[in-house]
Amino acid sequence: MLETVQQREAVTCEIRTAARHGAVYGLGAMAIKAVGFLMLPVYTHYLTPVDYGILEILDLSMSLLGMFLNLGMTAALLRYYGSAKSAEEKNKVVSTSLIFVTVTGLVMFLLSLGLVRPVSLFIFGPTVSSNYLLLSFSSFILGYIANLPRAYLRALEASGTFVVLDTLGVLAMLVMNIVFVAVLKIGIAGILWSALLVNMVWIAASGWVFRRVGLAFSRSLLRQMAGFGLPLILSNLALFALNFSDRFFLKHFCSLDTVGIYSVGYKFGYMMNFLLVQPFLGMWQARMSIIHARPDHPQIYGRI
Repeated sequence: MLETVQQREAVTCEIRTAARHGAVYGLGAMAIKAVGFLMLPVYTHYLTPVDYGILEILDLSMSLLGMFLNLGMTAALLRYYGSAKSAEEKNKVVSTSLIFVTVTGLVMFLLSLGLVRPVSLFIFGPTVSSNYLLLSFSSFILGYIANLPRAYLRALEASGTFVVLDTLGVLAMLVMNIVFVAVLKIGIAGILWSALLVNMVWIAASGWVFRRVGLAFSRSLLRQMAGFGLPLILSNLALFALNFSDRFFLKHFCSLDTVGIYSVGYKFGYMMNFLLVQPFLGMWQARMSIIHARPDHPQIYGRI
């Protein structure tokens, strides 16, 4: 009977922990989406449906590239960090991951610079400047590297710090968007520049992570993490095709302005995912490996 009571208390404690972190992530998502929603009249006044279509195709193209380049490293970091037995092992997981994404990001950027113009012609045709793709790609590379410090905060279960920094970054981006779009009137280039500048600030967090965990690299650990993350590419690709591939069909069979109008409307329907599903996953991916090390994890998983 005593063991049953202890098990119930452990399960209740984990549910409370999950609810607490999930609520923090959820409140942060609500604040960010609320600010973005209030900005819609500004964007729709200064941007055309074609502009929205270009931004949507750029965003989805970078997301698709990120699935293959990342090799599931974010999920692998959370999994191996949570299952590591010592602080030294945890630090090695983080350092190995960060070194990997930094090197692969820089190599990808240098190798792909010469492909920006032909790829832009292939996706958008000659009427859209290739500078848009260059800005988006540069921002993507910085964001790809900066995503590891964000994952590290999730691994530390520092949900409050994560949400505060994320919200500040979004607010800074929105302020710059207003200046670039409404004041300077440089259109979608201003939105792309805003994202690039915010990601440059996030890159500074990589230095903080290295100072905290040290500089260590393990090939065997990287192979294990890549082996864990590689199959996730297929599931992520399937979800991408299910939720977002329709934009490319709309662009091919209709036009960019159709994509722009559709993407604005889709954001309303996708709100439940932003407010409930993603906040839960932000907590759960970091917590589930820690719970798995406990002998009562089947009961906790079942209740969660």
